[in-house]
Amino acid sequence: HPDKTGRGEDDEVFMLVKLAYDTLSDEDKRRAYDSTVDFDDWIPEKPSPFDPPMSDADFYKIYGPVFKRNLRFAVTKKQQNLDKQNKRGKKGGQKSSKEVAIQPPDFGDDDMHIDQVHEFYDYWARFESWRDYSLAAAEILKHDVDSAEGRYEKRYMEKEIKKKAAAMKREENARISRLVESGSEAATVQAEVALAKKRAQEEKAAKKRAKEEAEQARIALEAQLQAEKEELERTKAAAVKAEKEAKKNILRKSRQLFRKLSFQAYEHYQQSKSSCSSSWENLDEANDDIDLLCKQLSAEVELDSLSDALGGSQALLSESSSSSTVNVEALTLVKESATKRREAANEEKMKQKQRLKQAREKSEIAEERKKAENAKKPWSKEEISALAKAVRKYPAGGANRWETIATFVNNLLRLETPRTKEECVAQFNAAATKAPSTATKQTNNSASAGDDDANAWSAEDDKLLQAGLAKFPASMDKNERWSSIAKGVPGKSKKECVQRFKAIREALKNSKK
Repeated sequence: HPDKTGRGEDDEVFMLVKLAYDTLSDEDKRRAYDSTVDFDDWIPEKPSPFDPPMSDADFYKIYGPVFKRNLRFAVTKKQQNLDKQNKRGKKGGQKSSKEVAIQPPDFGDDDMHIDQVHEFYDYWARFESWRDYSLAAAEILKHDVDSAEGRYEKRYMEKEIKKKAAAMKREENARISRLVESGSEAATVQAEVALAKKRAQEEKAAKKRAKEEAEQARIALEAQLQAEKEELERTKAAAVKAEKEAKKNILRKSRQLFRKLSFQAYEHYQQSKSSCSSSWENLDEANDDIDLLCKQLSAEVELDSLSDALGGSQALLSESSSSSTVNVEALTLVKESATKRREAANEEKMKQKQRLKQAREKSEIAEERKKAENAKKPWSKEEISALAKAVRKYPAGGANRWETIATFVNNLLRLETPRTKEECVAQFNAAATKAPSTATKQTNNSASAGDDDANAWSAEDDKLLQAGLAKFPASMDKNERWSSIAKGVPGKSKKECVQRFKAIREALKNSKK
């Protein structure tokens, strides 16, 4: 205060404080001052029809803050709220009123109802701004009303300031109108895009439902057709089964009739000793022939014809009478038919045996020819080398050793005509017997010629040695294994068997060079 600072009423600081106090204490001046504070007047441009539609997220991100920012200048509207007085209020239940501020509608989100959207834009279409441009107009025009020299000049300044402020107010209203228009058009585009998306989704869902319904109808139709097909098959199967049962019944009845007639005729034949040419010596032979005919003859033609020849069912009906109508002479046809059937069956068996014998002979001839052709074909060095490798790789004692060796040789060389296990065994034995003198020398270098003759290995000894090697595998203890092998080769010791095995292996190694 000037009285305390002593600088008088013209103090600059005091004048600024006084100006601020006068501005803040006067509502109109304060509003004019607040209208000059820096504010972002930017609004989004109106969307062009050539621009791609804005996404929902971008729409809310761009327009939401703009509308919220401009609510700063909204004139607070109030409405009268009438309430009944409570018991402690005025007598007679009088009503009291108070003003309640109307809250502006929220910008909202995708979940807003269309009525709320319309309410929002209706509010902004009638938007009232308290923004006062009188102070800003005075600064632009550089008019200081308080410093006017006369009332005419003051009136002139106030008129100019009011005119400029009104123009600036119209620009502000136009800016708000552009904001509302831009937002409304953008919202319309968003609504159209959303509607288009919704329609597309509905069409897609409708197509999907139609497809599902068509698929269900197809499945139902297929199930119906399958059920009808199965029912038809069951009907056919039942008809076939019934037909088979009927045929079985007919055949059974035909057999029963034929048996009864045949045995009745045979009994009358035995009793009357008729001149029938039948030569059945006993009932067993007759039973065998009758069973044969029942098994092989059909009911419709052959059995019924024989039964008719014997007298048919009428003969059975007259069986109770003293006179028999069974045709005993027809037993000759029965026996001849059985004899023909048996001879035909025996002939067929002989032919079948002959065919099997011829096929077996052809197979043996082809096998011998193949063996002869393979035996004529000499073993090449590559085959001998492969055989030596296989013999070393698959030692004696393994299961199916020579089959495995033959497979190894054939797979290694990819022969056009594969070698059999017999050829491999024969080549191995041939290679082992080609160098008896070498094997004898390796057995005992210091032995005499007489000893060599005595210790010579024959082909039978080699076979016994190979049999022992196959019988006693290499997994056994060496001493026990070779002792067991030597026991199987008469006249040969364990040492001689080991040396013979090494000599054969060495001969195989030398043969591949």
